[in-house]
Amino acid sequence: MIIQNLTVCLLAGMLLVGCGSTGGTGPVKIDPANPHLHKIAYPKRYLTIEHIELLTNQSSGLLNLNVHFFNRRPSGTAFRYRVHWYNRAGAVLSSADQGWTRTTMNQGHSPLLLVALNKNAEDFSLIVEKDK
Repeated sequence: MIIQNLTVCLLAGMLLVGCGSTGGTGPVKIDPANPHLHKIAYPKRYLTIEHIELLTNQSSGLLNLNVHFFNRRPSGTAFRYRVHWYNRAGAVLSSADQGWTRTTMNQGHSPLLLVALNKNAEDFSLIVEKDK
């Protein structure tokens, strides 16, 4: 009986460790249609994301991020964005494109193409905000 209880406790502990504790946040839900959607923070009141492509350019070897936004606001609406590129280990890569960049988007379909400036980039996070 003691061994059985110990086994149950060990299995429960392994499940807790295996699920990972993220400090109170739940698991990341990944949309199969847009598996990178959870990596982009954007103002849902103004924008929707139609499609995301993440691919490596065959000739340059650089990672390309192509995000197709749909802007609900009038053409010329000011936004700003910041991208962080990550290496295989998940560390932020130092590059010139980490600061905020201002842009305007047309009403309707408005694509945004970003290119990593470091060949070690394998992942990203993107923040888009409405500019004041």
